[in-house]
Amino acid sequence: MGPTAAFPGRGSGHGAYAVIEVKQALTRHSLDAALGKLVTCHRLGRPLVPIGELVENRLFGAGSQRIGNPLFSAIVATRRDPDTPVGDLVERCLAVNRRLDRLETVHCLCILGDTCYLWGWVPRGSREADIATFLGPQDLRSR
Repeated sequence: MGPTAAFPGRGSGHGAYAVIEVKQALTRHSLDAALGKLVTCHRLGRPLVPIGELVENRLFGAGSQRIGNPLFSAIVATRRDPDTPVGDLVERCLAVNRRLDRLETVHCLCILGDTCYLWGWVPRGSREADIATFLGPQDLRSR
């Protein structure tokens, strides 16, 4: 899938807020393929916009260094292959996400009627997990 297939007419994801890969049956192989497609979408030249900047050249409020338009990504499957344990699929998704920069991670793995996992972490100084938030460039690993 090239950039024009993912975001027709632009070559990048300027106007996209989410990408979802839908599978009829999730196997280890189809999970890897879906993860690859979603990571590719995350890596397209999509400009990061701070919170409060609702349009290209219009800032509302005091401005912020926090990223206001992170690309959400998810894999949704109607079912999983019965020979593939759900734990194997979740562990594979987690293993791939751990190797990625934060803006490239796949945020959700959902198998209808089976499980739904959201990517998150425990922030420093907290005892509870938090959902993904995106701070400024200082919060991201260098590329």
